[in-house]
Amino acid sequence: MKKSYQQLKKTKLWRFFGKFTNFLSVVLLIILIPILAVNLLFIYQREVEKEKIPNVLSYAPLIVRTDSMHGKHKDSFDKGDVIITKILAKKDRSKLKVGDVVTFLDKTTVVSHRIAKIDSENRIYTQGDMNNSLDQGFLTAKDVRAVYQSKVKRLGYKLLWLHSPAGTFICVILPLFIIMIFFSNRTKKEEPESEDDEVANEENEANESVE
Repeated sequence: MKKSYQQLKKTKLWRFFGKFTNFLSVVLLIILIPILAVNLLFIYQREVEKEKIPNVLSYAPLIVRTDSMHGKHKDSFDKGDVIITKILAKKDRSKLKVGDVVTFLDKTTVVSHRIAKIDSENRIYTQGDMNNSLDQGFLTAKDVRAVYQSKVKRLGYKLLWLHSPAGTFICVILPLFIIMIFFSNRTKKEEPESEDDEVANEENEANESVE
């Protein structure tokens, strides 16, 4: 004898599934909402404040895309790492010194290299730890956008995967689909049954008891 939909909803397995989907949906919302908010903020900053590096509370995470800063220094880093930089305030420009790893714009490219030299006219010359020569040209203190703070090894590869079609589907589209199903089920659950539905359910239960 087959169980009706109403009977199925009363089983322990169904209740467990309901609690699990509730928990999963809440967790996904807690994770996804901040990620989406930060991404929207970064998109806005890139489009409106093009001369600034996208940041949250003056901290800017950057994915390292080359090995130009590979080296033996504590603050050296490799391709695929994520470095955390802090936006340089005007009052801190005079504190820049040789050895600092700074972030600046080379046309439209964000570059993070070490200060190798500051001349008597306060012109700043940078160089990648892996490079044998100074970068072309020089910077002024106003050109420095941020200063290196810390790094997370190989996190950049994971973030780049998240931006791929597969990563976007698995980590964004699929969770959103699950959340939509959850809220759809909750809406149906909260809707009171009509008299016709109640009569139909009673007739089904009566037929099953006769069988």
